[in-house]
Amino acid sequence: MCGLPRSLRPPVTTIDKITRYVGPNKEHVAIVYEYVEEGENDAAAVEEVLNFFWITAFSFTIGPAARNWKGGVLVDLSDIMHPDGYGWNKALYKERTTEMVLIPEVL
Repeated sequence: MCGLPRSLRPPVTTIDKITRYVGPNKEHVAIVYEYVEEGENDAAAVEEVLNFFWITAFSFTIGPAARNWKGGVLVDLSDIMHPDGYGWNKALYKERTTEMVLIPEVL
C-alpha cells in the first residue's frame, strides 16, 4: 500500500474518537471465506451473480474489471456496495450485464 499514490490509498478515518488507517507498522487481519482457483469466467454464472446483486440493491463501483472475477466468482468485494452503505450511489445502481463488468484490463 505504501507504494501507491496517496490518492489511491485507503483514507485515514476517525470513528468514535478512534483513528483507523492502513500503515506499514500495523498488522491487518483478513478472513478468507473460500479459495477460488484461477479460471475462465463463465458468463452465465457471472450474470446470475449480477442479477442477485441488482435485485438485492447492491451497487457497483465506477470501474468494475474482469480481473476481479475468477471462474464466475466475484473475488474483489470492494467492487460492490451494499444498500445505504458508504459509497452507495443511486447513479451507479442499475442492472448490469457481463459485458459491463467483465472489462479486460487495458495496458
